[in-house]
Amino acid sequence: MRGDCPLRLLHVSSTPGPPEEGQPEVTLVQVHAALSGLSASLEREHERAKHREEIIDRLHAAMRSALDDPDTNAKLVGLGITVRGTSPEDFGRAIGEQYALYRKVIQANNIKAD
Repeated sequence: MRGDCPLRLLHVSSTPGPPEEGQPEVTLVQVHAALSGLSASLEREHERAKHREEIIDRLHAAMRSALDDPDTNAKLVGLGITVRGTSPEDFGRAIGEQYALYRKVIQANNIKAD
């Protein structure tokens, strides 16, 4: 067992490194590349999430503007629709509650899709 393997950590220097265990040698460049790739992937996911929020905000603003229009509001009310505006967060919670309710109904009645 060699104690001078460059990949051994100081606090576990008696533990063999990858080359000593018959594994391919891993270089610092490879480790850095892997960590950089992971970091870039996380950064892209953060940007996607931020972009989704921006889209939701724009859609909400457009919907709010349409619902605030007296003519649109009157047409919807004329169709028997109760017009009420909520935040995207409130809407998400309401949808979640509906999913939970129907999940219980479906499971209680053993309903299956054909």
